[in-house]
Amino acid sequence: MKSLFGFTRAVVKPRYALLTPDGFVHSALPGWSGATCVVLISPAMGAKFTQTLVTLALDGRGAGHTDGMEFFAYVLDGDCVLTLSRKKHHLVNGSFAFVPPPACV
Repeated sequence: MKSLFGFTRAVVKPRYALLTPDGFVHSALPGWSGATCVVLISPAMGAKFTQTLVTLALDGRGAGHTDGMEFFAYVLDGDCVLTLSRKKHHLVNGSFAFVPPPACV
């Protein structure tokens, strides 16, 4: 059965959200090239954090600063290189990286 335009099973309530891929809004973020980004959770929804799903193309990359915030990345599929302070970390399927805020380093 074809889905109706504008129809989604996503539910957003004050204390939880159930998000389904059919309701994702794909966008571009500053500093990311060759990437499709979906903001899953944000302070606008009442959360005290932001969760973003980033899908990189083979030549995709992200660059920038975390602005004093902690950063967590989990590789769902494929592999990538994370560069921190000129040191390269190779991440593969199932691996993750945690970057604490500068105050905690």
